[in-house]
Amino acid sequence: MPALIIFDFDGTLADSLGFFLSTQRALAARHGFRAAQAHEVDAARRLTTRALLKQSGLPAWRVPLVAADFIRLMRSAPPAALFSGIAQTVSALHAGGTRLAVVSSNSVDNVQRALGEELGTKFAVIEGGAHLLGKQRALRRVLRATSHTPAQAVYVGDQVADWEAAQVVGLPFAAVAWGYAHPDVFAGLAGTQLIERVEELLALGVR
Repeated sequence: MPALIIFDFDGTLADSLGFFLSTQRALAARHGFRAAQAHEVDAARRLTTRALLKQSGLPAWRVPLVAADFIRLMRSAPPAALFSGIAQTVSALHAGGTRLAVVSSNSVDNVQRALGEELGTKFAVIEGGAHLLGKQRALRRVLRATSHTPAQAVYVGDQVADWEAAQVVGLPFAAVAWGYAHPDVFAGLAGTQLIERVEELLALGVR
């Protein structure tokens, strides 16, 4: 097991895709990008993060603005539901001595609301507000805060942008099959473990 597991939040710990899809029309109207239609969602999940942004017509410089509005909308909604088995798995990892952290483009407040007070205490660090296309800075801050090297840790995420950030930092990466991106997107990406079921997180290895 790695000494430290760093989790993404949306699509990895929390099942927030439905909420995003329900708000994307309002976000698209405000920020001038093309919202995916219901019949296009599966195809959109098979695109890399950057390809998806290009298809939607959303320039990278506007991503933080869209993220800020998404965070605001989520803050006014009930807490995002965690995927089935996540709470038990997080508790088991923590009880086994693995240090845990979160790096997310969502806000710390939204992450903590979803985790709840008890589960939130299992995480040594929660980094919120990371740029969707630049989470490497937040990953490095977590490594420094926990005094771990990249070789001692794993980043668990659900989008190719998460893998890209892990590559920059030199972190092993594990992609979950239940997130925003379709698992086929991760085929052939170097240093990637595919996690198909939540309980497989209990057997993560460092490559």
